[in-house]
Amino acid sequence: MEKQSLLRLLDHSLSPVVPAHAITLDGQWSTASRRTYASETQLGSGDGPFIDVVDARWVGTLSSSVDLAVLLLFLTPTHLHWVKASTLASALPVRVSVTAYTDCSQSQATFAASIADAHSLGVPIVANSGIIDACSLALSEATTGHTAILATTDQAQCHFLALPRSLVKVGRNHLWRLRDDIAEALPPLLQELLTRRRAGSLEIEPA
Repeated sequence: MEKQSLLRLLDHSLSPVVPAHAITLDGQWSTASRRTYASETQLGSGDGPFIDVVDARWVGTLSSSVDLAVLLLFLTPTHLHWVKASTLASALPVRVSVTAYTDCSQSQATFAASIADAHSLGVPIVANSGIIDACSLALSEATTGHTAILATTDQAQCHFLALPRSLVKVGRNHLWRLRDDIAEALPPLLQELLTRRRAGSLEIEPA
């Protein structure tokens, strides 16, 4: 399935049955430099070589008048990766990051995002205009039952879907699922996203 078709299917299927609650997203960018290991094999050793990186982080909060169950949707050119946040609350922490090596002119960077404990992959992006300018944040209001863009780059996009707490069940392992009386009317693909595993990946067709 083409990625925009999947997002439209989510909106078309859920908007008639999900109460609409406004969601706001507020936060700000900051940058910091740090030194880290050149290779994962060095972790914990205290030995070099080291490399210098610069991090641009957007830290904010997703807020609503009701507790939210959130599905993070991370789209690359070939796949949709999805993961559910286990925390259900009316205010959830959000982080978007773009990281680049300082000795590579910052043209090659890594983009990632998270809502609460739902974390996306880190994917390589091009940041010729600067690491903050390479990533656009959607700072307008969203609504429960509709997919919304959290952050976008030329190479990947991060969307999210928020549902009111009243429409989901939570198991012992903090994994939420859409209530059966709502899920049974959805297409099988959406049931996979909203009633089963905590995370997964779907292959998508190019636009």
